[in-house]
Amino acid sequence: MAIGQIKEKEDTSIWIKAKKFGKSYTNIIGGFFGSYVYDRLIDDRIHNKPGSSFPELRRVGKRIIKKAKPDGEKKLIDEIDWYNLFKNTKLSKNLPKVYDFSTHPSNVFLEMKYYNYPSLRKIIMNDMNAQFFLKKRWAYLFKILKNSFYTPNNEISTSSNYVKKAHFNKWEDRINHITEISPWFKSILKSPLLFINGKYYINSTVIMPHLKNDAHIVNNLTPKKLYISHGDLHTHNILCGVFPKDIIMIDWRGKSPNGDIYFDIAYDIAKLYHDLRSYYSLIEENYCNAFVYFDKNCILVDYNILRKDLMEKFNLQFKFVNHLILENFAEDSSLEYRSLFTEAIHFLTMVPFHLNSKVEGICCYMVGVIRLNEWLEKYHYDVYQYLNIKYL
Repeated sequence: MAIGQIKEKEDTSIWIKAKKFGKSYTNIIGGFFGSYVYDRLIDDRIHNKPGSSFPELRRVGKRIIKKAKPDGEKKLIDEIDWYNLFKNTKLSKNLPKVYDFSTHPSNVFLEMKYYNYPSLRKIIMNDMNAQFFLKKRWAYLFKILKNSFYTPNNEISTSSNYVKKAHFNKWEDRINHITEISPWFKSILKSPLLFINGKYYINSTVIMPHLKNDAHIVNNLTPKKLYISHGDLHTHNILCGVFPKDIIMIDWRGKSPNGDIYFDIAYDIAKLYHDLRSYYSLIEENYCNAFVYFDKNCILVDYNILRKDLMEKFNLQFKFVNHLILENFAEDSSLEYRSLFTEAIHFLTMVPFHLNSKVEGICCYMVGVIRLNEWLEKYHYDVYQYLNIKYL
């Protein structure tokens, strides 16, 4: 009887594996024909619409035209200048081909080739590539970063006020913006503690002013060099052709928080962190919910990501990408330290752009608070303990 039971379990295990393989194979084949064959037959639809909220987008056959609204002219001009900066370099093959553009006020536009490629986000979420193939895509992406962005030709020394401008001033500006456009968020920001998913966290409005005045922490957050880079390197902005080296990076961020085109390497790494380990893609795709309860002593928040299956897929990518980060930037001993802090700042400062959906805005803020607390506890436990004792 025992032998029969074991045999039944083995058969079940084999059957489950076969079903998973069949589903994976179906997704790969279906995804290929859907994205690279069927979508090519539809020449007026934008299948990989960038996330920027400023330009008006229009597709005409194999071209796409971004025309800036008045409040987005400067950002689109910055994007045009950035493409022109790399047009005669080897990086140009991984950037959209530019056919025409204008930087004249009231007529700012950019006409580019339309790439009928799925985003890396879509590929991950829909199992369109086998894992070994995804690893080749990631490896090539990091080759681009090291050979085309993070090079001596693109570097400058870091100014003494970099951290203040890139992190603390940016955070203060965005917090003020939140209260301007969403007064209901003030109660959340004013509370020194947030009770999130059953655990107390120190609010960013307590931690950030404290960090700003800590010269030791500010010094540790200051990178030695800054580089011309993409600045918004998450999976929705990476388009993937049929082969691993068919990568097109779109929707360049524009100016850095420092006011120029130079970024800390940690800025790009943090974008990958916030997407792969903190599920920005799933929040942006509305696979999340949140409930806020206003208590007289504390704000209680319950939030969660609804698709555990997709979380597992992003977790798998994070493990490999983190391995590539450690392998490619081993000489930068403080990169993880700066990247994890920047990941928290990314979430805290993107809230104003996600308040069309209150749930999205709340989730972004709560993830930022959690990541900021984790970073503080990991690297500056004395400060973390001091603030906990003071406010708990």
